Amino acid sequence: MGRRDVPYTDLEKIEVLDHSQNNWNVWSDHMQNYLLLKHRGGYILGLVTCPDLLVNPISAGHWDFNNLCIIAALCTCSTAEENEFLCGHTNAYLALSALKSCHEQVGPITQILLIQQALAVHYHHSEHLSTTSTQLGDLI
Repeated sequence: MGRRDVPYTDLEKIEVLDHSQNNWNVWSDHMQNYLLLKHRGGYILGLVTCPDLLVNPISAGHWDFNNLCIIAALCTCSTAEENEFLCGHTNAYLALSALKSCHEQVGPITQILLIQQALAVHYHHSEHLSTTSTQLGDLI
């Protein structure tokens, strides 16, 4: 796979991953879709492995570049706390897998955050009832 830059301005459209906001599901969906659209999905799914440096040094260099761009994208769309967690990772697939494990552990604090979010949802005459109901359903 050749070198394709990941435009920084496109990343600005993805909300920041923040453990205290409990936004892993939305963030991971947006980030995965973004990377799939940018032809980087194979890296985060573990399907693209690094070529042997001795056999194909140019391809290995491209893999390293793309992999590091993905890690930079993950860091760009994450809080400082998440960046600290990611700093030890040099493989995009393993970095995203570690983030997933960390965020999908549901504990009492996460449950309290979800309850607070659900209680903050209000029905408005200007919105369709189904939109607000879907929002509540996603939280539940």
